Amino acid sequence: MRTREYYWSLYNTAESNQLDNLRTDQVEAVYSAIPQRTLNEWLIWRDGFEVWKPFVDFPQLLISLRKVEQQVHILPPQPPRPVMKKAPKQSEETIQTQSDVVNLREDSQKGFDLAPGDNIKLSFEEISSSEERNNFRFNKDFDVRLIAGSQIYQNRTVNVSLKGMQLAHPVPAHLPSYFNVEIRHHDQMIQMVCSSVKNPDGTPTNRIKIEVNDFTPGLLAILLAA
Repeated sequence: MRTREYYWSLYNTAESNQLDNLRTDQVEAVYSAIPQRTLNEWLIWRDGFEVWKPFVDFPQLLISLRKVEQQVHILPPQPPRPVMKKAPKQSEETIQTQSDVVNLREDSQKGFDLAPGDNIKLSFEEISSSEERNNFRFNKDFDVRLIAGSQIYQNRTVNVSLKGMQLAHPVPAHLPSYFNVEIRHHDQMIQMVCSSVKNPDGTPTNRIKIEVNDFTPGLLAILLAA
């Protein structure tokens, strides 16, 4: 038995954004950064909860959950979503195969023996994935400094995620593989180690990837703050 490291999920009902696998200290940073007037737009979940709970109740929830448990990680349930009108069901399409190569998913290739002239039917289904939930981008305009040795380059962000940033201006081509970056927001500074995201065509890039961020709760807090 050891003290449980809880992992939380947050869901913004106004923007339909969800963040998963947050430590308690990260949630506390978010709670303190979100304007009080918008707290009612947020829900919170943690393994052990049967339903999502109002984020405004987080301090009381945390007090009641300070106990020793075994480490068990459970995926959160689907949060309540707005009712959307369903699009008309897409009809199945008949496709005439040619001599071109037909690319099928690797796990679907068994049992298929297609020849030119065969008729096959493809049906389309919606596939949802949660693997990118922590990587959605926030349109935030922050002052940024790229630091390589004694050289400092000023820039600004166009959008930011917990994994990287798009900048307003291209990154200098002669930067090393890894360089230091500072995001400045009011009186707060977030430090991280980044690398350039190379453009396939070789043109100057304006995107950088966050390799190491020792201030993740602070970055998360300013991204979620109004």
